[in-house]
Amino acid sequence: MKGNYQTMEEFATRIEQIERTKQDFIVPHNAMRMHEDGETLEIMGGTKMSFPLTPIAHQQVAEKLGIPKRYYDMMAEIPELRAQNVNSWLKHTDGDQKMVRTLDNKGRAFLSDKFVPFDNFVVMESALPIIRNFVDLKVAALSLTETKMYAQIVIPSIRAEVRPGDIVQAGIVLSNSEVGYGAIDVSRIIWRLQCLNGLVGQSLLNRYHIGKKVTNIDGEMNIFKHDTLLAEVETFKLQLRDVLEHSLTQAFFDAEVNKLREAAEDKITNPVRVVENVTKRFGFSDKEGEGIVTGLIAEGDATRWGLVNSITALAKSIDNRDRQYQVEQIGYEIVTLPPTDWEVIKEGNVA
Repeated sequence: MKGNYQTMEEFATRIEQIERTKQDFIVPHNAMRMHEDGETLEIMGGTKMSFPLTPIAHQQVAEKLGIPKRYYDMMAEIPELRAQNVNSWLKHTDGDQKMVRTLDNKGRAFLSDKFVPFDNFVVMESALPIIRNFVDLKVAALSLTETKMYAQIVIPSIRAEVRPGDIVQAGIVLSNSEVGYGAIDVSRIIWRLQCLNGLVGQSLLNRYHIGKKVTNIDGEMNIFKHDTLLAEVETFKLQLRDVLEHSLTQAFFDAEVNKLREAAEDKITNPVRVVENVTKRFGFSDKEGEGIVTGLIAEGDATRWGLVNSITALAKSIDNRDRQYQVEQIGYEIVTLPPTDWEVIKEGNVA
């Protein structure tokens, strides 16, 4: 992954800024309405608040109210029609309530009232002291997107060779979404020094943002979450400590690298067909498929390992960092495909 933050200090500063300025509200449907512009949501409580919705929040409004997204988007051309539809469904379901998350004077998420705001600040604050117990660590990539956080961290002392001179290192990826696009996740990463590409591997620990239904008390909609999360934070820290102590060891990493060594011996006789089959199987676009072919030629390695490295090289060329992460996951998935599935990709034609 090619991160959009160069240092941990910059990354931490932005996360802390978000933590200070965000606001969360539990709002009954009958205390919300959309303005006639079709873009602005108003919360009607003790103090009225209005804010434009982000594209993510718009999508969630459509999903939560059961309005087909294509129709919801079409109504943007007739804003008062969108507002009429949304307000009608809010009125029709006035016994329900939602968590509305705001940041920088925008409505950034429209979520279930069971969503637990276990946010990036809490995740990093919990994880970093544990990760720093390892004598050496290196930040490989740090990213914040509209939907997720990614922190790729490598432990240089845990390393091995796939082939002579082709060195890989062990590490982890912390990912999280504050707007309902995924759980808190800790996954293994294999970092290749030759091209500074990462393979995002098996998930080691995840924690979903689902808890008990939150209620507003005496009409108070604003949520102050820190005290309610303390017990969950401590549990997460203990789980993370146990997972990392078990997983970030040389013996565990060597077992992973053996899979890469097997892939490096697995020759590809028809690279064009293999790339076509990989493109179909994993939903790559035609442009991405062309990038894989280009990478495979540049790699000069007609093996499954060469194919994997051409895919992770592709990830770095993609502007969308969420897509970068998905492509790095696909690279690892190809390494670990069951033999029958790999034979279809290598020798057959994927429908």
